[in-house]
Amino acid sequence: MIYHPSIYEINTRIFLKRFGSNTKLDEIPDSFLDQLCDKRIDYLWVMGIWKTCPSSVEKYCFEEGLIRDYDKALKNWQKEDVIGSPFAIDTYEADETLGGIESLIELKSRLNKRGIKLILDFIPNHFNADTTLLKTKPEIFLSVDKESYIKDSHTYYQPDINEEKFFAHGRHPFF
Repeated sequence: MIYHPSIYEINTRIFLKRFGSNTKLDEIPDSFLDQLCDKRIDYLWVMGIWKTCPSSVEKYCFEEGLIRDYDKALKNWQKEDVIGSPFAIDTYEADETLGGIESLIELKSRLNKRGIKLILDFIPNHFNADTTLLKTKPEIFLSVDKESYIKDSHTYYQPDINEEKFFAHGRHPFF
């Protein structure tokens, strides 16, 4: 018999709100984890647990086209509903608003006791345009000279956080 493992993916920041506005990863109810076990889920993928740049929400998330999309998706949306992209990462550290690394380790332990494994994603080009790493570790990013930036400001950008340098801008193809 061929084994086909099953993955259950959650948009973590949205998912946790169903249990209360400040619910942490280690506070996911046992009843939910038991349901995963009953459904024979092999892996839980907690998408969006990494530290993001909340300041970029105001900067990037209220453009005219996005506001139209919000209106279509959620009739009475409020600014507080817009939390930014979980793929616009500041650093690959478990976000403290979700309980941080301790909460993540506790969730992993609870899953493993049920025979469920944990999946975390690491995608190197998912850094926020305002990541603090541009200031602390700029050498890990593709930088260019000012001339290249001037020739192609669509591909390259000058971040507010490190105004002396210009970097390649990996971004969503529609933005």
